[in-house]
Amino acid sequence: RSGLGTINHTLISLHILRDNGIKIWGIVLNGSRHSSNEAAIKYYGKPDRLYVFPEMETINPEQLERFFYQTFTDNAS
Repeated sequence: RSGLGTINHTLISLHILRDNGIKIWGIVLNGSRHSSNEAAIKYYGKPDRLYVFPEMETINPEQLERFFYQTFTDNAS
């Protein structure tokens, strides 16, 4: 999620994954935008990519596929 607690959890996860040699493609936050949280994660976590998906009331494969396709094709570099 994008709100309270996400900075700590995300940075710890990034640290553990990197320490274990796992390549991180990017980070996806789910929920309302919190620009200060996004900025802190970008600054301290240094991910290659960071995306924010709107909060989804119901999560199902079709909805996830639509958001992934929309986000990753719109922001492809």
